[in-house]
Amino acid sequence: MRFYVETFGCQMNVADSLEMARRLRARGYRATPDMDRADVVLVNTCTVRDHAEHKALSFLGRLADWKELVPGRRIVFAGCAAERLKDQLQRRFPQVDAVVGAKSISDFDRLLDEQGLFPGVGGGSCSGPPPPLGGPSQKGGKKILDERGTVPLFDGKKEWTDAWGWSAGLGPSGLPGEGATAYITIMRGCNFGCTYCVVPSVRGRELYRPALSILDEAAERVANGQREVLLLGQTVNSYRPVGSNPGRDGKDIRHFSDLLEAVSALPGIERVRYMSPHPHYIDELFAERLGRLPQVPPHIHLPVQSGSDAVLSRMRRNYTRDDFCRKLDLLRRHVPGLAVTTDFIVGFPGETDDDFEASLRLGREADLDGAYIFKYSPRPGTASAQGPDDVSDALKEERLARLMAETDSRSRAKMAAWVGQTQTILVEAVRPEGDGFELEGRTAHCRKMYVSSRRSAAVGATLEARVDRADGKTLYGTALDDRV
Repeated sequence: MRFYVETFGCQMNVADSLEMARRLRARGYRATPDMDRADVVLVNTCTVRDHAEHKALSFLGRLADWKELVPGRRIVFAGCAAERLKDQLQRRFPQVDAVVGAKSISDFDRLLDEQGLFPGVGGGSCSGPPPPLGGPSQKGGKKILDERGTVPLFDGKKEWTDAWGWSAGLGPSGLPGEGATAYITIMRGCNFGCTYCVVPSVRGRELYRPALSILDEAAERVANGQREVLLLGQTVNSYRPVGSNPGRDGKDIRHFSDLLEAVSALPGIERVRYMSPHPHYIDELFAERLGRLPQVPPHIHLPVQSGSDAVLSRMRRNYTRDDFCRKLDLLRRHVPGLAVTTDFIVGFPGETDDDFEASLRLGREADLDGAYIFKYSPRPGTASAQGPDDVSDALKEERLARLMAETDSRSRAKMAAWVGQTQTILVEAVRPEGDGFELEGRTAHCRKMYVSSRRSAAVGATLEARVDRADGKTLYGTALDDRV
């Protein structure tokens, strides 16, 4: 039996897909990069923006023909869009066999076991198609798997639970792209109430994973050859469990900075990254740890969303423009040469020309290394969607282009300044090139770089390379030590 995974969305979606793939492999399924050879297609989805959700649903619609071609094929629709649309999916997409909402992903395998989607469970054969779906709890031949089952719901206190659902010991997922970086989810959900954001409704309130579970998985990933760890959470630096949360040395891990230090101390780890922090939780302790942990690269992606206090207030972001800038000053005092990237939203309801100009100024004054910029799109059920979307599409496009031009110009200037310098590259892919090899990797500042080398290198290896040129947002260079 083979499975194919299609993922839409952020790194957390990728991490969820990898974890679900491990569960499938543990039941005898094999991953395939060719959907036409698959018996099961798992579609993992995003709903943060309308465009991402639309792409997932469009893909799902096309799967009807794929399923009809071979009897016994199955489709599992999972993730954030699945959580939001679960009540509509049976009617709109009868080809779907199971829906696993984002709040139920931790219970993925148990839920699908109940449905008989894993014919190999209990020592049976995996050589045939899954049995027909049936049972008294189903509707119309399929089951909507949107309950959290035995995973405890958030009970109003910030506490972790041993019923997190994921565990170490499953090895690689078998999916293409699981290379040098280990994606490790440390928390789920969000306790903030940003007025434009659908995440709290589809992911739930914050739930923290036990530190030992995180550290054990990180150690296992390193043993499997992954040298970079990416810690993931909706507000990853809010990690602050209540009660006993011991690490490997028995000492309690009380804050995200404690966890960062504990992961960095694991033997064999080259880099520890994290995504995405919230400005509210940037403090002196966090900045101090960043400055003294060599495994944590001098780069942070810190979403700001707007440079206007009026807009930030309507977004309910819980900080002002000055607060954000003070956080950057704090980080830069502890981490010289820190690269900062961010997110902006343009065209938020009520955004005036002055509000937008404030974002433009922030893009210049914050000395940003880059930015991801999005046009506001109302998401059903969010507070901002209750009012008018009163900035025209044409004006959103114009503001998007102007802010992108500002941030891209600064990004390219910073990239050009690296020409002639030496960068440490973590190798992510290797390809033959002429008499040598092209090594693809990332710098400590998280910039993509292609390196020419006379010798090959293992994925996950680090090497020193000279930057020969910068083209847009990509660097090109030459390995300084061909003995890698």
